Amino acid sequence: MAWLPSIRPPGGALALVLASGISVDVRRFSIVEGLSALFRVTLEAFSTDAALDFEEVVGQTARFTIQRGSEARSWTGVCRAARLLRVEEDGLSTYEIVLVPMLWLLTQRVNRRIFQHLSEPEIATRLLTEWRIPHELRLSETYKPREYRTQYDESDHAFLSRMLEDAGISLFFVEKEDEAVLVLVDAPQLREPRAGVLPFKADTTMVTGEYATHVRAGRELRPGRLTLRDRDHRLPAAYPLGGLADARALAIEARLERFQSMPGALLFQTTPSPGTPAADDRGTYRSDERAGARIAQKRLEAEREGAVTFGFETNALDLAPGVVVRVAGHPREEIGRGVLIVETRIEGTFDDEWTHDCGARLADVPYRSPRRTHRPRVEGIEAATVVGPLGEEIHCDEFGRVRVHFGWDRESDRDEHSSCWVPVSQAWSGAGYGAMHLPRVGQEVLVAFLDGDPDRPMIVGRVFTALERVPYPLPAHKTQSGIRTSSSPGGGGYNEILFEDKKGGEFIRVHAERDVQATVERDASLLVRRD
Repeated sequence: MAWLPSIRPPGGALALVLASGISVDVRRFSIVEGLSALFRVTLEAFSTDAALDFEEVVGQTARFTIQRGSEARSWTGVCRAARLLRVEEDGLSTYEIVLVPMLWLLTQRVNRRIFQHLSEPEIATRLLTEWRIPHELRLSETYKPREYRTQYDESDHAFLSRMLEDAGISLFFVEKEDEAVLVLVDAPQLREPRAGVLPFKADTTMVTGEYATHVRAGRELRPGRLTLRDRDHRLPAAYPLGGLADARALAIEARLERFQSMPGALLFQTTPSPGTPAADDRGTYRSDERAGARIAQKRLEAEREGAVTFGFETNALDLAPGVVVRVAGHPREEIGRGVLIVETRIEGTFDDEWTHDCGARLADVPYRSPRRTHRPRVEGIEAATVVGPLGEEIHCDEFGRVRVHFGWDRESDRDEHSSCWVPVSQAWSGAGYGAMHLPRVGQEVLVAFLDGDPDRPMIVGRVFTALERVPYPLPAHKTQSGIRTSSSPGGGGYNEILFEDKKGGEFIRVHAERDVQATVERDASLLVRRD
């Protein structure tokens, strides 16, 4: 137990300020925070009001401050919950109040939404700006735009976390000008170390300054290799697209391989190239083979998070996730080179000892937050409408792909900007041969998703609707089948092959709106049994 000395200077050490102006006396606190995690401040507080209006507490902006002499540390956020715990005979009532960052609000809004032509940091910036959450980008790399990313039945927070975990970007909070600023960082271990070293003290009885005590260290087995595989429809199926990363690890860990098949992982926006101007009408996206090894390395670093761990108790109030600190004087000399704080727990009461426990990782090892956020999977098939530019009836690219509008997409203008190019399953496909029927603008199609990935739509069927009706009136003509087209643009004409299977009235009808061309490379025969 690390004691924070001088915890009750004149004016009090614990203070909770609510935007509504309601005043309570904090008696006990517990604070849990971590890298890429939402902090949680749980308080027990006294009030002389046994009927405190919860509407004036819950949902209010709040700030909790711990002060020790001239030092102070604050957590600013929103009051998530308040509960009456007990009423005493002396008139004091005890309440529990829970404070979380404003970022927590993103966990409560679940959405379906499409983001196009944005990088992961740009997607994060858009979401955070919409929520008016102060944020900073401290990124050491340039992140290229992605063609298509879908938020699918997940909260804004889950989607944000998933995007940033995929990119290898972590989060932590810093207090600036009485507000919690969210920092996005891809190399938190490279942050400038905290000024001054923190001395290790095994016995803290007579210590008056800052220190670290009860230092812990650990080592666990983790994967030592990661192999990434991607698939690009522009390349042969056998083309080895992906990346490989190995860690400096124990010999046994080299056998602990993580294999990840991630279609589209290497697809980024690049410089324009000739060949497929329709497919590239809104940007050129190609698989970046050089990015494979880097992405695999980042994902391996995330898999190895926690392989080497450190922890200690301290009375240094400013240690928080994202801070790099050097601990001097401990037998394990590596922590003297610097450790990155990844989690903390601070607990105490207004008149007793406080504990401050920190979890840390070596600062000379790249840190990646683990990819723990669930990736949504689309179960089943969805209906969508084919879309295109105003006035176009058929809108496709060189690969026979079309664009669609999903009924749940509230931001779509139902035009060619509604989605990425979506592949169309055909009855038969080959190298320059096969069957081809392109869905037209306004038609309803059935969309499946490769491996259930909402970023990988594919049209697998088409259906008639009340607006897009069947070509032959039903059920009166239920014995008829065939193919009937519509002249484009404008309609009014058609080509048709019709089969009538009604017993005793069978026939085949072929209709050409204008010309018929037939080529017979050798022989042709026609047998008519009745004229």
